[in-house]
Formats: sequence, structure tokens, C-alpha cells
Amino acid sequence: YLPDFKYFDDRWALRYSHAPAYFEHAAQALEEMVRQTGAPQLDGDGMLQRGVLVRHLVLPGHSDDSLRLLDWLEAHFTGRILLSVMFQYTPFGEADQYPEINRRLTTLEYQRVTRALEGMKLEGYVQI
Repeated sequence: YLPDFKYFDDRWALRYSHAPAYFEHAAQALEEMVRQTGAPQLDGDGMLQRGVLVRHLVLPGHSDDSLRLLDWLEAHFTGRILLSVMFQYTPFGEADQYPEINRRLTTLEYQRVTRALEGMKLEGYVQI
């Protein structure tokens, strides 16, 4: 599985994605995916053959939310998932209605999240 896990705080899920109870539903779905696949299994070339790779897109102005999500993922899924932290946020669509996310993510915001990840037990990738 390759799920996105975008928000820890339901305020942001509701505001930007109109998704009430996002965290509860995403957490339950993730638990089920992990139950079905077990821990990540890589082949000799490091390619994921089985398991869950969770993608998290860091949003501008919301690195605190990302850090809270990473803390939660570490507490509940260390050794059971891989994580991909992404930098590629690009404002489009309705982003102009939300000034706080109507801009690109700064390098400093992203580094704040990736540096925190360095001290965690979660395994995976960071992207630029």
C-alpha cells in the first residue's frame, strides 16, 4: 500500500480538505493496511515487495502538525511501515482561499521536519 497521511490535526483536514474526522479514519485505514501486509519486506535491490509506505506531504506553515504526526507514527508504527516525507507542495486549485498555504514550502520548514525525523526510529525516505 502507498497511502497519503496528510494531517494530524483535524482542524486542517476540515479546513483544507473538507474531511471531518480525517485522523480517525486515516489511522484506522493505516492499521488495516498494516494488518493485511505485515512489516515491510524489501528485495535485494531495496525495492518494497510487501508492506506499507506512508507518504506525508509537509504543508507550508504546518511543520508542527507534521511533527505531531511523525511522533504518532513512531509511537504506533515503528518497524511496521516505511515513511516518505515529501517537499513537493505546490499551491493550486483553492489554495488561494487560504493565504497560509498559498505559497511554496520553505527549505527551513522542511528541514525542521526532516531533522526531527533523523532522531526517530521510523525508517523511510525524504524527498526533494
